[in-house]
Amino acid sequence: MKTIANLNDSIWLDSKQNQEEHQIPIDVFPIEVQTIIQDYKRCMNYPVEFTTTSILALTSVTMGNSVQLQVHSEWYTTAILYIIMVQERGHAKSHPMKDIFKYLFLKEQEFIQNFKREEKQYLQDMETYRIQRKKEKVSAENEPERPIEKRISITKFTPEVLYKIHANNPKGLIVWSDEAKSWFGSFNQYSNNSDEQLWCTIWNGGHLSRETITHGGEYIPRAFVSILGGIQPSEITDFIKANTNNGLVDRILFSYPEYLKVPKWPEEELSITTSLQWKNIYENMYRNSVYSGIDNIETIKYSAEAKKLVVEWNNKKVDEVNSEPNNIIYQGIITKAKISVHRLAMVIEKIMCSCDNKPMKNISETAVKGAIKLTEYFIDEALKIRRISSDTSIQEIDIWFSFLGAEFTTAEAVAIAKKLKIKSKQTVFNWLDKDKRILKVEHGKYKKLI
Repeated sequence: MKTIANLNDSIWLDSKQNQEEHQIPIDVFPIEVQTIIQDYKRCMNYPVEFTTTSILALTSVTMGNSVQLQVHSEWYTTAILYIIMVQERGHAKSHPMKDIFKYLFLKEQEFIQNFKREEKQYLQDMETYRIQRKKEKVSAENEPERPIEKRISITKFTPEVLYKIHANNPKGLIVWSDEAKSWFGSFNQYSNNSDEQLWCTIWNGGHLSRETITHGGEYIPRAFVSILGGIQPSEITDFIKANTNNGLVDRILFSYPEYLKVPKWPEEELSITTSLQWKNIYENMYRNSVYSGIDNIETIKYSAEAKKLVVEWNNKKVDEVNSEPNNIIYQGIITKAKISVHRLAMVIEKIMCSCDNKPMKNISETAVKGAIKLTEYFIDEALKIRRISSDTSIQEIDIWFSFLGAEFTTAEAVAIAKKLKIKSKQTVFNWLDKDKRILKVEHGKYKKLI
C-alpha cells in the first residue's frame, strides 16, 4: 500500500535550508529583465520572487493560444501557468502584480473604450435596420453584427461568465487576483459540479463543453486560462487538503520566500526608464503574439540541443520518482513539473525574443537551461508548501483545540492562539469557522463537540 512521504524523508530537506539559497533564479532572463526586477527590488522593495512570477504570468497570457510547442510527436502544449504567491500581509504581493500588469490593463482600457463606441454604433445601426425591415427594404442577412468585448484579464466571475468571456476571447485569459482565495474560495458555489476538475481540464489545455438550460450547449475548442494570485500561509492549508487528490495543487507553481522581512524605506527612487523599458518589452511581446484562429496556431519546436537537455532532465526526474515509489506527494509534483518545464521554456524564449523585438521561432538551449532552473525552484517551493500544510498548520490547530475549554468565546480562542504564538487572528477565525469539532452557539460563543 502506498503512503504519503514522511516529512523526514530526503525529498523535504532542501526546503528547510537557508532561504537565501532558494530565491527564484532571475539569471535565466536577459539582462534587461534582470535589471528591471532588481530595480523594483532596490527602489520599491518588491520581492524578487513576486516581480518575477508576475512577469512569467504576464508573458504566459500574452502568448495565449497564438503559439504551441510540439514537445513530442502528437504532444503539443501552450504556456498555461497557474501561479500563487504565498506570504503574510505587508510583503508587497499585490504591488508587483499591478506594476508588471500595468500596460496590459491600459490595453484593456482601450478595449473597453473601443467596445463602447462600437456598441453605440451597433445600437444606432440596429434601430435603422428595424425600421428598414418593417418597410421590407433589407433582408435578415443584413442584420448588424453585435460587437464583441475584448478581454485579457478576469477577477471575479462565475463558471457561466468564464465560459462566455473565453468564448469571445479564444486567444486566452488570465485570472488576476491579488487575493487568490477569491478564486478557489468560490469553488462549487454556483453548481454542484466539480469546479476543481474544470480547472484541471483548463490547465491541460483541452476543450471545454457543457450544457445549460438558459444558454444551451457551450463549447470552447481549446482552453487557455492562466492564473496569478496571492495568498497568506494560514489560508493555504485548507486549499492543499481539499485539492490534493484531484491533482489541482500539483498543477500550481508556488512561490513562498520565507526569508522576507518587513523592509525599510528605499533610499532610491524608481527611474522612469525602468517602467518604459518594461513597456517596450511588453509591447514587443504583444505585437509578436498574433492570434489567427484556432486552426492557425503557430507551432514551434525544440532545437536539437534543447531537446536533448530537456529529455535528460525528464529522465533524471523519472529515476528520482522510481527510486522512491511510496512518495505519492513527490510523484504528483514531479508529474506536473515535467509538463511545466516545457511551458516555462516557452515563456523564457518569448521574453528573450521580446527583448530583441523579434518573433519566436524555436526553443533554444538557453531557454531550456533557464526553464530547468525555474522548474527546480518551483519543485522546492511545492515541497515547502506541502511541508508547511502537512506539518505546522495541522499540528497547531490540534494543539490549539486541546487548550480550549468545553465552552469558550472568540476572545478566549484568540488569547490561547496568542499564547501558543500562532501567527494571526485570521487563522483562528478560519479554524472557528471550519473545524467540524466546534459548534457556534451564538455570536462570539462556541462549544466543543468532542
